[in-house]
Amino acid sequence: MLPGMTERLLPLTGGQPLAGQIRSRRICRSLAVALHLEIHCVYAQNSFFS
Repeated sequence: MLPGMTERLLPLTGGQPLAGQIRSRRICRSLAVALHLEIHCVYAQNSFFS
């Protein structure tokens, strides 16, 4: 979403975040964790074989 859009939408939804916002935050957090683990594993393997 565009910056500031959330602040404009919250009054329309009674102050509750939209379902899409909640879902995208969960997906982004899960994706960030998965990428972090993948990067960590690749880095660990490369430093092990060096």
